[in-house]
Amino acid sequence: MGNVKTKNMNKFNHIINLIKKGSNTEAIKLMNENGIFFYPIDKLENTFFHKASFYGNIEVLKWLLEKDKEEESLEINRTINDTNELRKTALDYAKTDDVKKLLLKHGAITGEEVEKRFEEMENQYFDAMEDISKIQLAGMVGNKMFKAISDNNLEEFIRLYNLNSVKGGLILHRITSLNNENKSFLEKAKELERKEIIDFLKFKNHS
Repeated sequence: MGNVKTKNMNKFNHIINLIKKGSNTEAIKLMNENGIFFYPIDKLENTFFHKASFYGNIEVLKWLLEKDKEEESLEINRTINDTNELRKTALDYAKTDDVKKLLLKHGAITGEEVEKRFEEMENQYFDAMEDISKIQLAGMVGNKMFKAISDNNLEEFIRLYNLNSVKGGLILHRITSLNNENKSFLEKAKELERKEIIDFLKFKNHS
């Protein structure tokens, strides 16, 4: 979220004071009228969730939680779990058991947990991208192996067959490659009568 504009500070501070004092009807009215319930409201990029949690204002929290349910379905993208500049969520500022129970009931997590889950998502993304790259590489190497069969080049075929996953892509994907005729290595080798390659593949299939 972007930095808070100075011209909004007075409005935000007024609502924060209302939340602190428990003047909930007026606080909710102002937030609703201005559509600012999910904005960062100070230099630390706290939201009204952070403030209502800090001041233990159950009524405002319940209203915010209802609004939040209308937003993102992904847990860590919901405003209840927005982190401020200190990487803290509303749950991190909950001082009473009632506030903690309410927030936890609605899927609140700590800033530390948010960071952890984002890191896990990033790792899953990069792992997936790495797998895609290895699949593509395996396909390219598989095409070279079919060329080696066409050229009756046993030495090249064996070299490509034995490449590790770093150089040759996903091994299983590579050795089970099919060509544009939907034929396997063994089928293509039999078609072209490449006896040495056929013997090698039969040996590999039984070893």
